[in-house]
Amino acid sequence: MSRLTFYRKYRSTNFDELVGQTHIVETLKNAISNERMAHAYVFSGPRGTGKTSTARILARALNCEQGPTAMPCGTCGICRKITAGSSVDVIEIDAASNTGVDNIRDLNEQVNFVPVECRTKVYIIDEVHMLSTGAFNALLKTLEEPPPQITFILATTEPQKIPVTIHSRCQRLNFRRLKHDEIRSHLAYVAGEEKLTVSDAALMLITRNSDGCMRDALSLLDQIYSFKGTEISLEDVRTILGATDRSVLFSLFGFALSRDKNQMLTKAKSLIDEGLSPAQVAKDLTEIVTNLLYVKLGVLGELDVDENELGQLRELAEKATQPQLMVWMEKLAKLGNELRWFPMPEVLLQVSLLGLVLDDDPAQAPVQAPVQAPAVAQAAPRPVSAPPSQTQPVPAQTYSAPPVQPAKPMAPPAAPVQSTSTPPAPASAQTASASANGSWDTVLKKVKAERPGLYSILADSSVTQTSSGLTISLAGGFQFFVEKLKEQKHATYMRDVVAGEFGRNMGIEIVSAEEAVQSGSTASSAPQDAQSSQATAQSSSQAAASDKPTTLNQIVDLFEGNLVS
Repeated sequence: MSRLTFYRKYRSTNFDELVGQTHIVETLKNAISNERMAHAYVFSGPRGTGKTSTARILARALNCEQGPTAMPCGTCGICRKITAGSSVDVIEIDAASNTGVDNIRDLNEQVNFVPVECRTKVYIIDEVHMLSTGAFNALLKTLEEPPPQITFILATTEPQKIPVTIHSRCQRLNFRRLKHDEIRSHLAYVAGEEKLTVSDAALMLITRNSDGCMRDALSLLDQIYSFKGTEISLEDVRTILGATDRSVLFSLFGFALSRDKNQMLTKAKSLIDEGLSPAQVAKDLTEIVTNLLYVKLGVLGELDVDENELGQLRELAEKATQPQLMVWMEKLAKLGNELRWFPMPEVLLQVSLLGLVLDDDPAQAPVQAPVQAPAVAQAAPRPVSAPPSQTQPVPAQTYSAPPVQPAKPMAPPAAPVQSTSTPPAPASAQTASASANGSWDTVLKKVKAERPGLYSILADSSVTQTSSGLTISLAGGFQFFVEKLKEQKHATYMRDVVAGEFGRNMGIEIVSAEEAVQSGSTASSAPQDAQSSQATAQSSSQAAASDKPTTLNQIVDLFEGNLVS
């Protein structure tokens, strides 16, 4: 036995039953009462917000036997026929399946016939933006000067696709997304009419996942009713949606703020193991981070949450910065789109959540530049107490023969270290700067202490020195890591650290090992023979390997996996 679904059974039948579109209702009521009806309207707005229902109500209002009236009776023969969709004078056309110019030419011929049983013939063209250019052109003249007693209602979710020439011939009424309170209140009414027992938390979760669309909310309630019966709990709604507890989602942001990658990966994996939808998790996280930004900015009027959730939002917002929240919002919004096309959405979700932990707070990047000098001054080869002095000149030849490699040393970072704007440092410090191997070790130690996430990428790298600066070659050839280091916030940080260590600004080029070999940068980057270059690269690699495992072990450790022989 077939039955009407909730969204059809509880479709609005008069203006007073329309939910949330007060501005539309008042406009149309006044137009009818004052006999100021336009001959053509464009109803635009998101799906499921009442456009087609309003068009049918307007058709009844214009043709009710008691009217024209802003309150159609709904019981007369004309009202019943229009409600049932059997009136010959109220024509609904689906523009998505009647897109051609021939369809509109047929319509133009039909509009010349007077109404058969109604006072006004009404054409409701749904999804009108799907019409072809030729069809729109064919409709122009009819819309501008329609025959008497004809009203056009063009409904669309994408008004920007309708030509401006069409808009100029119509009055446009914009339907808005429904607020959470409006949807929740109507769901409670429907539940009461159907004798359903639904918890407030369950209604809230249904509302959140309706995206401001009443039709989606009613369809979801109908689906859960079919699944569970008259007793509906929060857990039932979560099961249908593939959603998770909000407190778990808040904990993910807590792990991101505390840089706890182990807990983040563990919790992300548990969400996947529970069978939750990655797309749903991404959607919920995007909503939460949006609310976090509202709280951070003090725009509490835009929030629709209970007191418990508001307290959690405030606690997290105090620990996060505004730029950090904006970066999170951008990443999660992109994640929601990428999950639709990625072949392994579970993996993409885990990697993206790990990225929230490893990414540095963009608000902290500008603050780190001024504190580079004290950090460099604490490096082993540089005496902290020695002030810069112009009375201790160092002969230029001390740059060409570092004690660590007396045979054929690498060329120094060049004479610009002795520029007039930067006082010469003591001989021991300048010798350390001259050694690409020794200075890179110091750079690695500093990065390890300040940004462990970057250090895990740089640990196995090798460095060569060119006339323009340094070329960092990443072992393993992972292009993902190359692109990561080229991001502005990481590149700026590396330039500051290197400048503080070498005593001058230096260009930095990030390449993979394969790119370095193809370009020949390793062989030609410094005036030294092959044996010296090889020794420098091996020394740098050994220094990094002394406190960091190999690339394979690094990946296994990062993702908490196990090697299976």
